[in-house]
Amino acid sequence: MRNEKLYKMNGRIIALFLLQYTLLIPFMAIFNPSLLTAVCGLAIVIICIINNMKSPIKIQVFALFITMWILLVLKALQPGTDVFVVINYLIIVGPIVIIFLFPFDKLEFLEYSIKLSKIGFWLICWNPFVSGFSYMRFGYGMLPIVILIYIDLLYIGNVASSKQRIQSIIIFSIGTLEILLYGARGAMFAL
Repeated sequence: MRNEKLYKMNGRIIALFLLQYTLLIPFMAIFNPSLLTAVCGLAIVIICIINNMKSPIKIQVFALFITMWILLVLKALQPGTDVFVVINYLIIVGPIVIIFLFPFDKLEFLEYSIKLSKIGFWLICWNPFVSGFSYMRFGYGMLPIVILIYIDLLYIGNVASSKQRIQSIIIFSIGTLEILLYGARGAMFAL
């Protein structure tokens, strides 16, 4: 019973980590986007570690992380290497690896991701109509929403009520259209 609750919480943590960028977009006009994302990512990692203090880790992922870390340190020690590039890589990859060290409930991850993506949609869907907002930031924020809603429509939405299904279809249609009209080329290619 304890493991089941822990795995569900880990699924929610991974969903939050996946959609943190999207959920933080409204605050990026006020705060430095890089700093905001880094602080939020660090907070999520700390919550994950505290939540999993007694949990077994996936030894394969841990071994891969340690190997990558050793290779990056060796690379950083070579002459002519920009240490800041190595540090930046560790800051980006490190939290992802740490969060995925712990087992999680995949269905809880999907369900919570879809809930967060619907919240994220309503937070950022108006952004193309606000002047001075980055189209790339918008496109890469909307992309996970559209992908998760698509997954919802294909797999999970079959058991959802008619009202929820219609809401998902509307979010998918508007999100896709906004990416095509306003989003970054990379987000369009991912679709």
